[in-house]
Amino acid sequence: MTEVATYDAGKDFVALTGDGTAPGAQQVAVVCGADVPVITLDLPPGLRGQVREQVARRQLQDRAGLTAETTEIRPIYPPKQSEKWSKVLIADAALLAEWKAIAGPHCRAVLPDYLSLPTASGIWSMAMRNDMLMVRLGPDEGFTAQPDLAMVMLEMQLDQARDLLPGAILCLGTAPDGLKALADIHDVPLIASPARPRAWGWKCLPFSPMARLNSICGATLRWRGPNYVNRSCPGAGRCFSR
Repeated sequence: MTEVATYDAGKDFVALTGDGTAPGAQQVAVVCGADVPVITLDLPPGLRGQVREQVARRQLQDRAGLTAETTEIRPIYPPKQSEKWSKVLIADAALLAEWKAIAGPHCRAVLPDYLSLPTASGIWSMAMRNDMLMVRLGPDEGFTAQPDLAMVMLEMQLDQARDLLPGAILCLGTAPDGLKALADIHDVPLIASPARPRAWGWKCLPFSPMARLNSICGATLRWRGPNYVNRSCPGAGRCFSR
């Protein structure tokens, strides 16, 4: 049977399982984010449409040997800047086909699990799921990894952020080992409730499960049906075709 996929996302988010049970109508299926990483590319600003995607694919092939035959990509469109994307979600084509078969025709969307976490301006968020640590670094960035590796990746992100450090890290559930010390080193406060940023006067994206989906700004993977524009997620482009 399907299971609730995230810490408190409720019935709208379910994990894909291998027992053949498809998510219900309008439910969002999540898969392990370690299988759907975000890759940042160096794309010329003037490229648009299919040409931009073709250059992105060439860069992925040059950098990591990822070809169109073995890898699916989904551009992440920034709000109101749909032609200036530089980040993509990537997934193994065979694994994607398996997910599509399990998800069935009524599933609303398939997402990497880290994109089910809350996001808000200036806040990073994290939570454990199935012994893996999900981390979200904003509407268009995140990752999932084993806790020790995730903490190393988080430290690298904090080191690289410099003057753009998050205003807080929202930790939902038990904090992983070393998180407090790492946050203290970078003078970033830890918070345990999504209500606190609102009290500080920060502009937050909605934290309800389906509103959270709507705020993903094009990162949603509508892995079913050909060339469908996902109007529930601003900035979403073509989905992956069957």
